[in-house]
Amino acid sequence: MRALSPHHNLKEANHVENRKRTNPLILFFAVVGVCAVIYGIWTILNQKLSEQRARTLFAAPASSGIPNVLHAPPSAPPQP
Repeated sequence: MRALSPHHNLKEANHVENRKRTNPLILFFAVVGVCAVIYGIWTILNQKLSEQRARTLFAAPASSGIPNVLHAPPSAPPQP
């Protein structure tokens, strides 16, 4: 008897229609969440890469003589 009721069919049709239509707010938060995960992964990767670059930079053998930290031009040779 319920299947023949016009109100039942209308409610069922609305329920199916509501199930197909997704709430835009939920989609917005889902996109924000995905972006947050991507940003977190990118930040961690960037931090690991800069640590690795710093380690390789400081692990390089020292050049002969005193390192030129300030990139100053070399001084003139001593005069006799």
